[in-house]
Amino acid sequence: PYAGMPKEVLLQYSEQPLWVGLRWFFLTIFIVAGLGLIAWTVFVIMTSPSCLPWWQDTVIYQIYPRSFKDSDGDGIGDIKGIHEKLGYLDDLGVKTVWLSPIFPSPMKDFGYDVSDYTGIWETFGTMDDFQRLLDAMHERGMKLILDFVPNHTSDQHEWFNKSRESVDPYTDYYVWKDCSDDNDGDGIPDTPPTNWRSVFTESMWQRDETRGQCYLHQFLVEQPDLNLRNTDVQDKLTDVIRTWLSRGVDGFRVDAIGHGLEEDSYSIDAPEAPCDPYFTQLHNYTFEYEPETLHGIIQGWRDSVLTEYSNEPEKYRFMVTEVYLPPQGLTRYYGRDGKVEADFPFNFQLISGESKYGNLPDYELTGTKTHELVDSWLKEVPARRWPNWVLGNHDNHRLPNRFNPEYSRAMVMMLMMLPGTPTTYYGEEIGMSDITPEVGKTQDPFCPDSGDPMRAPMQWSAETNAGFSDNNETDQHGWTTWLPVNTDYQQGVNVEEQQSATDSALSMYKALIGMRGLSHLAIHRGWFCYVLYNENTFAFVRELEGAPGYLITMNLGKD
Repeated sequence: PYAGMPKEVLLQYSEQPLWVGLRWFFLTIFIVAGLGLIAWTVFVIMTSPSCLPWWQDTVIYQIYPRSFKDSDGDGIGDIKGIHEKLGYLDDLGVKTVWLSPIFPSPMKDFGYDVSDYTGIWETFGTMDDFQRLLDAMHERGMKLILDFVPNHTSDQHEWFNKSRESVDPYTDYYVWKDCSDDNDGDGIPDTPPTNWRSVFTESMWQRDETRGQCYLHQFLVEQPDLNLRNTDVQDKLTDVIRTWLSRGVDGFRVDAIGHGLEEDSYSIDAPEAPCDPYFTQLHNYTFEYEPETLHGIIQGWRDSVLTEYSNEPEKYRFMVTEVYLPPQGLTRYYGRDGKVEADFPFNFQLISGESKYGNLPDYELTGTKTHELVDSWLKEVPARRWPNWVLGNHDNHRLPNRFNPEYSRAMVMMLMMLPGTPTTYYGEEIGMSDITPEVGKTQDPFCPDSGDPMRAPMQWSAETNAGFSDNNETDQHGWTTWLPVNTDYQQGVNVEEQQSATDSALSMYKALIGMRGLSHLAIHRGWFCYVLYNENTFAFVRELEGAPGYLITMNLGKD
């Protein structure tokens, strides 16, 4: 062939065996290489671990807003204070924050008596403060979960005020029942409709003279129960969820949902039980009553609004439920028959000692007992559903007060290494313990003698007020913060000192969160297998084919 060769001559050359063979050779190589590349791509996709949704690939960090950081010097934590400490949480590896209630409230139950579901309590800040916090978290790739309290409101909520006046459509927003007069002036009718006992008071019934009837309250007198059978109430609560999702919130922790429904004739007395005080009764008419109806309500929140807001990539909206139940009953809150309710219900198996509600048995921390608690949960988690673990929260004593303090780090390590999502309570990362305020000098209206010792201010440094607040004015108790700071903040139990110590509880906590990432696949998503459990030892392995495995061993028991 030569330049300018006529087409007719070139075609004669192209049919020669040499050129035909070369064409077929290169075509074959191209096809084989292409098929090989496709096959390799499929192989990599099939053998690579799937991406976990954000709520499985995270540690949930609970913040009690009153106690995290005070930005304005009034001795009470606030939203700007949380914003100020986002860098600390981000550096720690925390990617999901759960805020205890931030809504307007008379604070009879520290925010769980909500007077406006869609606002911000003025002491915590403004809606603009909240939006700036949320935007800043999203810029860092962090998620924010809010508390949602559907069982009851404050007695100062607009709905209750209109309901007690029988203003439609609010007349039946709450549970009202005809009852006898209150002749002794204690608010409880002389003959209540039933003998049902409240979690916090002698009777679940309180007479309201404005309406001339009794309303039901499963908790404080100031927390009247909503009538969740009323579809208008269900729609209102759905609108509350929608409002916060439209603002960008990533999910909810649903409070006390097991108390949502009662026997609807409100006339059958509860049987007695040999416990005290709340558990002098069996609450089979007031707790988890009509489970199909109750779960249908939860399913409705999932289907009608959470799913709607979960369609965008990385915008999945999460829901976790709070119910104190043994594993066999608790796993029902995952859903049933292919229908998802909660992404998971909080698993409180590892919380021991006396809880605020008195329904968690104390136990000695042995390897055998720890195995029993872990295994009883994992055996009940439904197939293809995600486990979770909780060691502490705002209703239970801190780790060093429930266990031998020397085992606190071991328990945190177990929390982080078990399969599933761990939830931690602010201050656990530095080993904070309960405070011991003087009798009668607390902020808790329900427990004036003991208060809430697990809710003391976060200990940031060895400076005044542990760096939580720069307030120097004392209140009627002689305190400069809403609860006193634990004195051990001056003995190394603070963030600043532990950040610079490689062997501190904080350094271990940060390292453990780091090990839950993609660089340690066995812990991130690997298998779980028991190795040894006896009186003094609990050991297990996390493994994944093709990745390094890990053996976790814990000294436990009396010795």
